[in-house]
Amino acid sequence: MIPPSLVDHFLTLSFSCMFLGQEQRVREMEQRVKQQSAEVENADQFQQKVMQEKVRLEVQTASLSAKLQEANKRITMLQKEKEQQSEQHEENVMKLQAKHETDISHLHREHALSAAKVYITITYHLFLNVLPTVY
Repeated sequence: MIPPSLVDHFLTLSFSCMFLGQEQRVREMEQRVKQQSAEVENADQFQQKVMQEKVRLEVQTASLSAKLQEANKRITMLQKEKEQQSEQHEENVMKLQAKHETDISHLHREHALSAAKVYITITYHLFLNVLPTVY
């Protein structure tokens, strides 16, 4: 038979080994919990930064969208203004062409009238020089 003191010693050693194993396991688990807590904290900080960046980008997008709408309105207004000016220019050109044609027509009539006067004057003088004077 095994002496009781040896059994007590064996039980004490067994219990100590078991306790040391559990203690080691608890430390490992605590270390794992610390590591995972740090990872969660890092993930939370990263998520917060991402959310802040998202908000910043949304604000910037809204601002750029408003500026783009304003620019599009301005472009539309400028295009209408350009069309009006083009129409006015075309009307002015047509008026000037009509005036030019009227002025040219008037000059042609004046020229024809002057030519007729010159012709009559020359013919009259020739007629006077050709006919003998009767007095």
